[in-house]
Parts: sequence; C-alpha cells; structure tokens
Amino acid sequence: MNRVLRLLISYDLLVTASFGLLQPIFAVFLIESVAGTSIVSIGIASTIFLITKSALQPFLGKIADSENGNNRKIKFLFIGSLLTVVTPLIYIVAPNMYYIYFAQFISGAGAAFENGAWYTLYSRFINKNREGYQWSIYDTIAGLAGAATAFTGGIMAQYFGFIAVFILISFISFLSFFAVLFLKKTTAVPR
Repeated sequence: MNRVLRLLISYDLLVTASFGLLQPIFAVFLIESVAGTSIVSIGIASTIFLITKSALQPFLGKIADSENGNNRKIKFLFIGSLLTVVTPLIYIVAPNMYYIYFAQFISGAGAAFENGAWYTLYSRFINKNREGYQWSIYDTIAGLAGAATAFTGGIMAQYFGFIAVFILISFISFLSFFAVLFLKKTTAVPR
C-alpha cells in the first residue's frame, strides 16, 4: 500500500476514532446535560447532520472534481478537519438544543467537505488490480477503530464525564491536521 493511501487511512482513522467515542454517549449527554432535550429533538439533531452532509456533498464533490490536481481536495480535507475539531467544543458550551442543532450543521458541513475529497484522493491513488483489497483494508480499519472507540467512549463518559470525552474527540480530530499536512507534501505532483 502506497504512502498516500496510508496517510488517507490515518486521517480517516483519526476522524472515525474520535467520533466513535461519541456514538454511545451522545443521546445520554443531550438528555442529561442540555436543556430542552427530548427524543424528538435528538432525532432532529441527527437529521440536521444528515441533511446538511447530503445536501452539500454533491456540490462540494463537483467543485473538488473541477480541478485536475489535488490541492483543492486537500484544502477541502483541511476545512472538513477544522469543522470536525470545532463541533465537540460547541457541545461543551451548549446550553440548549439550538446550539446542538448548530453543531450538527457544522459537523454535517465538515463531513461534506471531507468525504468527496477523501474518496477522490483514495480512488486516485489506489493501486491498480488491488482495489478490492485496499478498499477492504480501509473499511476494516475504520470499522475496528469505530468499535474500539465506541466502547472506550462509554467507559470514559462513565468515569471521567462528558467534557473529558469531548475534549479528547477534539484533540484526536486535531491530529488529523497532521495527516493532511503530510498528504499535501506527498501529493504535490498531480496524478
């Protein structure tokens, strides 16, 4: 597996691992800590994320594809990373569900920036005749990272509280910036 694919997997591993910490605790956090939370408002928050991501992804993907090189795609990864880092920090200060809705919008936009650019770069640098294997390696690593961190997120929230989990999510997401910086150097020559 080439260096670009390893960096892309590292990037996504950090993002997946960080937000895997959130999966088992998000609804519990909202109910226990955010005024005005109901089962319906939790559903609305998830819907805002998914609609934002789904609405922006095709548009941003088309913009990313309009450039033959990799610079715009890497900029999109950078923007997506920045939005990903900010989201859990908004959760920490959220006094009501409107802040959570805003955070979910930011998170959906971050995912939209990241996804198209990430998939394009991964597809561009995948080794010919190794596509199935290299996609399965990525998917296996992402799945295992999500599983391990979901378990860890539950334990951390139980013993250290929600704020500690959100700070760790932001910190791990911040580490993805380094993968983007290395990626920029590695993909300087358009392919």
